[in-house]
Formats: sequence, structure tokens, C-alpha cells
Amino acid sequence: MKATQQLRDQLGLSQQDLAQYLSITVSLLGMYEIGKRDLPTAALVKLAAIELLLNQKESSSDALDFLEQNQVLHVKEILKKQEERLRFKQMKAQRTLDEVIKKYNQSSNLFRLAKDNTTPHTTQMVALLQQATHGIKDHGIVTQLQLKMRLEGITSQLEYVRQQIEMYEKS
Repeated sequence: MKATQQLRDQLGLSQQDLAQYLSITVSLLGMYEIGKRDLPTAALVKLAAIELLLNQKESSSDALDFLEQNQVLHVKEILKKQEERLRFKQMKAQRTLDEVIKKYNQSSNLFRLAKDNTTPHTTQMVALLQQATHGIKDHGIVTQLQLKMRLEGITSQLEYVRQQIEMYEKS
């Protein structure tokens, strides 16, 4: 592999990008990479400067460290906001689940009352039985399971975000 191909790989540049930076044509760079042509002196000087820069990592590490620290701070900020949003979603989902369980229990109690053999089955009791049946259906096991799965998903996401925050706090 020619040095320019390795440089392009290290920098994540296409032939077109590097050719533009070196002020040469893409075809000239391509022919240079396969050994059919030489590059102009100005392009070779620029390539040498790139190699020198990449080999002198220590001199630019302060600037790179600063950029990385800014990125880490930005990531921490994003993670903190996401943690806050997820905590709110978790509380909301838990409240919804608690409310559904409460309504299910109320409907179950109403159903038992309406089905009690000691009370006469009037039109009013039939209406209560329908209301109870409807409540059991709407707030039953399927609905509760769906809400529990949603809550578990939010909790898992929250745990992952907390782990990421902890990891970035250590760095």
C-alpha cells in the first residue's frame, strides 16, 4: 500500500479529498498510488507535512485533549438530560400502571358485588355488572403487562444511561 493510501486511511479521506488538498487531479493521485507517475514537488512537500504531523502526536495532543474534553462534557450533558427525561417517563409510567391496577381492583370488587347472589339482579345491578366487566377488560392483565413491559424498557434505558454517566465521570 502506498504511503498516500495509508495517509488517506488514517485521515478518512477519499482520493478526491486528498487530491484536492494536494492541488492535483484525482487521476494523477491514482497513478501515483499505483506507481505510474510521480507527484509534483509541492504535493510531495504537503504529503511530508501530513506525515510529520501524524508522527508528532505529542505536539498536538494538547489541542486534541481539549477537543476530547469538550466532547466528554457535551456527552455528559446529553446523558444527564436523557437521565432526567427517562426518570420523568419512569415516574409517569409507574403512575399509569398504579392507576390501572387500582381501577382493575375496583372493577373486580364491583363485579363480585354485582354477581353476589344475595343482592337482587335489578336493571341497576346489570348495569353495574356491565361496568365492572368493561373495567376488568380495559384494565386487566393484558393492559397491565403492556404497561409493565414499557416500564421495564424505560428502567433498562435509565440504567444504561446511568452506567454511561458513571463511565464518563471516571474519565
